[in-house]
Amino acid sequence: TSRSLKHKQWYQRRVRGRPNSFDMYLLSYLEYAAYETNSKRKRLYVVYLEKIIQTCRSAIIKHLKSIVTLLIDYMKVKDIDEIRLSCLKCFKLLLVHGWPRICTHSIDILMCCVNVVADSSYDGKIQVYNDTRDFVLALKKRCGGNLDKHLECLKSFNNKGVKNMVAFVFETETPS
Repeated sequence: TSRSLKHKQWYQRRVRGRPNSFDMYLLSYLEYAAYETNSKRKRLYVVYLEKIIQTCRSAIIKHLKSIVTLLIDYMKVKDIDEIRLSCLKCFKLLLVHGWPRICTHSIDILMCCVNVVADSSYDGKIQVYNDTRDFVLALKKRCGGNLDKHLECLKSFNNKGVKNMVAFVFETETPS
């Protein structure tokens, strides 16, 4: 029957590991986004990436490392706060849809967030600071005790914003 033939063809494509059209689209999208230098266009890329993650959910697992790398790179943009806030929204979605694989990237994400907290506390950007602090708390809860020793080391960091963030993360009780 044609149904069993279609299933067999589908299975053969999956076994050979050939990327499907979604994979090819996402790979090219991430590549274009990675080479973008204009901050306003970066904002558009990250907003659209948020919609892709919301729509595709667990289908993005194969591309998790590329997405995390792109978001970490975009978090370095200081001139437009919406880029950082949208990146944090994407990271929050990845906590839900990329778990447990997101925990393998948790240290890199934490270090990125520490830089953002240090910058935003110095520049007085309260919304970016609060959202980043709340995300670090969610990351700590989601990844269990993997980040505790790294957060302990950050207590001696010479930045008031980072010290306050670490204190907040340790003081906030995790629900059992």
